[in-house]
Amino acid sequence: MRRPRGSHLAKLHQKRFIFNHTFGRGAQISGRLQGAEPEVRHVRGNAIGHLNRLVGSMMVADLGDTAVKDYQTARLKEKSAPKSINEEIGFLLRMLEDQGDAIRIRLKRQKRLKLTVGRTISQAFPPEEKAALLAAAATRRSPSIYPALMLALHAGMRDAELRNLQWTQIDLHKAIVTVGESKTEAGDGRTIPLKGDVLAALVAHSKWYLKKFGETRPAVNS
Repeated sequence: MRRPRGSHLAKLHQKRFIFNHTFGRGAQISGRLQGAEPEVRHVRGNAIGHLNRLVGSMMVADLGDTAVKDYQTARLKEKSAPKSINEEIGFLLRMLEDQGDAIRIRLKRQKRLKLTVGRTISQAFPPEEKAALLAAAATRRSPSIYPALMLALHAGMRDAELRNLQWTQIDLHKAIVTVGESKTEAGDGRTIPLKGDVLAALVAHSKWYLKKFGETRPAVNS
């Protein structure tokens, strides 16, 4: 079976995460931003644009706690939403891997990792907006976006649950998905029936995945 290139992607593939991506390497921050997979650049396009503009010229080794705080300050001065800034910083720190983990730990101790986000009342998407979202997702280059959105809209799965979803949690024959760790204890291990278009989307995605990677079962270390 052909393995994906790159140690990070190989590790993701070994665990069989359904919606996986990898990030490139580079001497400058801009190098890592441009090294991201095309579909990641598209999904995170706005975040990458702001990061490239404000810290892209920095060397990776020089980026630390102060640079992250300065980035937060600069984006707040631009009247950007705290939630957007938090997402941009999260994207940057994940991309920096071990170095990002160290920065995250230090900022968390300083209580400077995330900006305070005001509480908002969630609203359900009206049918026409759901249809528009799904139509747009179906045309995207990444084959992961459409089935992930179907699960989010019709199976009630949260963002973290989708990002950590593995093929071992999917039973296409029984048409169920078993949720792993959830935001609440009650949500851990719950089973969700897959019906109609949601099941069809996952079946189609499994066929693409099999063609791309050769199998959906977890790899067994020899």
